[in-house]
Amino acid sequence: MKLSRILYRAAAIGLTVGVVGGLSHQPAVHVEATTATQMSVAPSQVTINYVPGYGIAMWSTYMSNRQVVGHTLPHGSVWKVFKVVEADGQKWYNLGGNQWVSGQYLLEGNRASVQTGQAVNGQVTVSYFKNGSIAVWNNFATGRQPTGKLLRNGTVWKTTQKATFAGETWYNVGGQQWLQGKYVKFTDFNVTRVLGVPFIDQYANGAPYGCEGASALEAMHYKGRLTKWNLQTLLKTMPIAKDNNPYHGFAGSPYGDTPGVHQTIFPQAFDSWIAKYNPVKDISGGSLDTIIAQVQSGNPVVAWVTIRFGAPQYQKYFWGTGVKNLHVMAVDGYNKQTAQVHVSDPVLGKYWVSYQAFKQAYAPYKFAVAIL
Repeated sequence: MKLSRILYRAAAIGLTVGVVGGLSHQPAVHVEATTATQMSVAPSQVTINYVPGYGIAMWSTYMSNRQVVGHTLPHGSVWKVFKVVEADGQKWYNLGGNQWVSGQYLLEGNRASVQTGQAVNGQVTVSYFKNGSIAVWNNFATGRQPTGKLLRNGTVWKTTQKATFAGETWYNVGGQQWLQGKYVKFTDFNVTRVLGVPFIDQYANGAPYGCEGASALEAMHYKGRLTKWNLQTLLKTMPIAKDNNPYHGFAGSPYGDTPGVHQTIFPQAFDSWIAKYNPVKDISGGSLDTIIAQVQSGNPVVAWVTIRFGAPQYQKYFWGTGVKNLHVMAVDGYNKQTAQVHVSDPVLGKYWVSYQAFKQAYAPYKFAVAIL
């Protein structure tokens, strides 16, 4: 059975891994290498151990003059082996005729049942001893080898896959890079996440009414933008509403009290200002779940709430009804088990607040802008 037919049949019956087959046995062209040794014992099958969704090349020979032949073999698929040769310190497996694959991306035997793993959405934090590092491995199964990379204690890495082999949990941190679960702490983003948006003190920057700019700059610094700017630098670029209407720009001054004026800037003017420096998505009107979804995707959200999450204090202005105890801060975390969100408040710093308290403070305006 030729390779193309095997792969076609596997796709037709809905299989993505575990295809067992032998490749077309064509007359071999025997080229002896002075450094090649045929192994006396060869496994009956091998499993492709590469990257999910991708495959590896087959070669015409194990010699240095080899060329790519046929189709790629998908990760997780299983193939019959006819012989094994070790050449220049590397094993090569013959899958029939002049069709060879490198042992670098194989596991001997049928390992399809353990190769797919489980999809996850989260991060792992290396939890070893102080100043120590842990090894990165090329796979999690028998025959694994260290890649030579070391990850220091306390460093954080994104992971999208975990696997269990011989009773031990492993986490994938990209490509063929696996970490032992006993040396890392896993955070499931479907449950909780804290981005770690930095705190910028609006009062220390002389801007007691500059919470909108401070929150935006906190979020942009997290995104790696305007990192050399302080709050005063950003506020110099803020549009000022000549008519003191916060829908048109900042009403009043961020540096001191302006009697009778609702000193803030609403998303209608805020968005175009911040978008000059960082992509934004206005999610105003959305629920708390909408805000959490953005944070889960790695985007802090600037939210218009109330001071200390107190009950809103309404006041009439010429442009409409406002909340005079308004405050703005960056939402950068959540915990669905404890029903809390984490904020970086440009006055009080970083802390957790309950869903209930946040919803009450967010309800009057429902203004929110994601910093992408």
